[in-house]
Amino acid sequence: MNVLDAARTANNGKPVPVVYASSAAVYGDNASVPLSEDTLPRPISAYGADKLGSELHARVAWLVHGVPTVGMRFFNVYGPRQDPHSPYSGVISIFIDRIIKGIP
Repeated sequence: MNVLDAARTANNGKPVPVVYASSAAVYGDNASVPLSEDTLPRPISAYGADKLGSELHARVAWLVHGVPTVGMRFFNVYGPRQDPHSPYSGVISIFIDRIIKGIP
């Protein structure tokens, strides 16, 4: 909310765009595969609920204050040193670990 508020007044009162990271976690355990942007969000974790809440705050910032926003619902994110054995690890780090070990 602080970022959205700052964006509202950052350019001499003219709102500046905000691009933010959301997550596929907003969809929860959804049997509607493949998912699309029109799929109803049904988060089943606090993380997913928080990301959906951020999307709703961004929507209100646009509707009430004219702050342009874009939320990206990332699915499989990978970063250096990501632990492929973590329960929060995405499929990409698991694939890379298997490639390094020569496992199909």
